Amino acid sequence: MPLRRRLPHALNLGVNVEKLDSLSPAQMEDELEEEVVFWYERYRADGAKEGRIQGIKHILHRLTVRKFGSGTAARLDALLVDAAEDRLASALDLVFDCETGDDLLAQIVAGGNDR
Repeated sequence: MPLRRRLPHALNLGVNVEKLDSLSPAQMEDELEEEVVFWYERYRADGAKEGRIQGIKHILHRLTVRKFGSGTAARLDALLVDAAEDRLASALDLVFDCETGDDLLAQIVAGGNDR
């Protein structure tokens, strides 16, 4: 039975099924092992990055609530929902640098941390 019928989910992982069909069982095992290692490392790195981003967002939210109140924190959360890690780190700096919640939000909207 061809590999395409035995492992349909392999197509979703980007595995070159035609190539695997032409390999011996030992070669196929080696090739699949390399794919598993590649995807494992990729998902592990993606998970670690996502964990850092969620941690920064949590700390940023708590600090903003503490200094400027929950309304400012909610607006800041909305502004930074898809922000990259470096932008979140800059926002953390701004929480300490800005005197008011309005100033913080204005700086975030402007994309700056020149303070």
